[in-house]
Amino acid sequence: MTAAQPTPRAAAWGRHVALVLLALAGLYLVFGIYLTGEIYWAMAALAVLGLALYVYGSPRVLAWKYLLPGVLAMVVFVAFPLLYTTRIGFTNFSSTHLLGEQAARAYLLEQTEPREASTFHYAVRKRADGVQLALWPVDGPPTPQWVTAPFALGAAATAQPLPLQPATAADAAAAPQYTLRELIAQRDTLRALQLQLPDGTVLSYAGVREFAPLQPLWRAAPGDAVQEVATGTVYRPDR
Repeated sequence: MTAAQPTPRAAAWGRHVALVLLALAGLYLVFGIYLTGEIYWAMAALAVLGLALYVYGSPRVLAWKYLLPGVLAMVVFVAFPLLYTTRIGFTNFSSTHLLGEQAARAYLLEQTEPREASTFHYAVRKRADGVQLALWPVDGPPTPQWVTAPFALGAAATAQPLPLQPATAADAAAAPQYTLRELIAQRDTLRALQLQLPDGTVLSYAGVREFAPLQPLWRAAPGDAVQEVATGTVYRPDR
């Protein structure tokens, strides 16, 4: 005796029941993703679910029933990681975004930017008794307006901040200066310097050719929050 073969009607009903169960399970998963707040991921999952139901429920796309699993596997395990990695390369995502709450808050409070209106170009001039920094406004001629007293560059960090004084005629005279290569080689030492104008304004290293006052991008706010200085927007920890 041979086993009874299912009738076409029974096979169709079995396929429909399987599709309904797949749809219910898929919708449950989509709803769970939506509840986590990941709206776009929920929409993507819904689109994949709809595509799968159409392919396996329609007799007009028979070939895709065998191609779809391979295509989805290629998209999920090859194309998506490649695109995601490429996107990260053009963003600010890095290890700084993996910090704990207090470390992330401290990182933000340390962020500064130069005050463009008060930026100075500078030169490191070679003197017999050390070096001298000469500064002038970025929008002015390269004539020293402020200078430091000669000092030893390597030991300058122990005498912070270095006072600036108005340049004299002797300071305006030509003198040997550090080349760009020498400035780059001394970048770490120059970054540690702070210069103080007579009005009390403190200038810090703002680039290989510039010193400027640094203004904070963020300030502390109550409740472990931080406030963006430019907009006044307050950001609170997402606990």
